[in-house]
Amino acid sequence: LQSVLAIKLLAYTWVRTGELRMMRWTEIEGDVWRIPKGKMKRRREHLTPLCRQAVELLKEVRTRTRSDYVFPGARSDDRPMSENAILYLIGRCGYEHTMTGHGLRTVASTWANEAAYNRDWIERQLSHTPNDEVRTAYNQAQYISQRRDMLQEFANWLDLQQANASSAKG
Repeated sequence: LQSVLAIKLLAYTWVRTGELRMMRWTEIEGDVWRIPKGKMKRRREHLTPLCRQAVELLKEVRTRTRSDYVFPGARSDDRPMSENAILYLIGRCGYEHTMTGHGLRTVASTWANEAAYNRDWIERQLSHTPNDEVRTAYNQAQYISQRRDMLQEFANWLDLQQANASSAKG
């Protein structure tokens, strides 16, 4: 169940698998996840707005663990979940060699670009920097409210896809 919840949160936040694995409860500030720079690929703090579904999921996870980690290891609360936990679940679902946890970022980015969301919002959510060095130096905008709306719409879209798949099964 922990891996299922982790994959859902991965989809709701568009973060990298390693960032999710290392997530601690102290990083959650209401409906924002403040990822410390030491955990980020580019070594810059990253703010991730949390959609309604992510906040609800975190409340459920909180009742299941006493660890400092949101997703502790299976054998020890003092360690994060395994690097392979998400990959193993994806494989058990029949997507071995065709999907990864990181692939959810591709799905999200593609969805957002096709939905004509602002490129700056998408790239900021993915914790990417623009290719333009001058723009990167001067534009420190976080676009939190815009990203929050984008993530909420994506989460709603995911819920709809799941409902449609469930009803198709009968």
